[in-house]
Amino acid sequence: MSQRRTKLIRRLADRKARTSESLILVEGVRSVEEALKAELKIRFGVVAPALERTDRGRDLQAAMQRAGLELLPTTDSELAGLADTERPQGVLLVCEEPAPWAPAEESGPVSPILLADGIQDPGNLGTLVRTADAFGFVALIALDGTVDPWNPKCVRAAAGALFRVGVRSDPWPEVRPWLQERGVRVLAGVGGGVDVSDVEPGDVWALVIGNEGQGVRSEILEQGAEPVSVPMRGGSESLNAAMAGGILMYSLAGERT
Repeated sequence: MSQRRTKLIRRLADRKARTSESLILVEGVRSVEEALKAELKIRFGVVAPALERTDRGRDLQAAMQRAGLELLPTTDSELAGLADTERPQGVLLVCEEPAPWAPAEESGPVSPILLADGIQDPGNLGTLVRTADAFGFVALIALDGTVDPWNPKCVRAAAGALFRVGVRSDPWPEVRPWLQERGVRVLAGVGGGVDVSDVEPGDVWALVIGNEGQGVRSEILEQGAEPVSVPMRGGSESLNAAMAGGILMYSLAGERT
């Protein structure tokens, strides 16, 4: 490991550095497996002895070698100092950030789309993307105020889904006219809305999941988003954002599929 590459990996823990370099970090066996399947453009990998301690890890190392990746050996302790996890699994990739999602205009609007409005916890966002992928969502649009989808914690929580679902980050004032021009119906997960089980989303729609504490911003609701809710019979006033989003996505897309 050269000092230059060590410094690069450490810089990529910061959102500004990821944006300026157009690079992301992919850590852990599962995420690296999915990065290979998705044929991400991989600059180089870092491997430590821990990777060879399991059959799955050895298979992954062999797959990376067959793919002709540049693999830099290091120690378990050195990798622990570079990785975002407390117990890294012996592998880390530096990859080019996938191009922002841009649906082909000639094919018309595509849906469903997940809109993340101010989601702050990267684990929540990654879980939402993983669930969206499971229920056939074509894209995630991270609205302003939302954690970077390429945050290493988010990439891990998504378990490869970020490499299959289209991803882009844009402010709501720019996203709203794009949705309107294409006739996308916008549903927003909020408390006190219409029971989601009574909603037929139609052919072209998007779902907004809001901030963990504040929910969906009032601006989005005032501009026509339709409130939908998960009915609750117990004493809890609300659900975790990722949990609520998962139930809404299942009811709107998964159950009907």
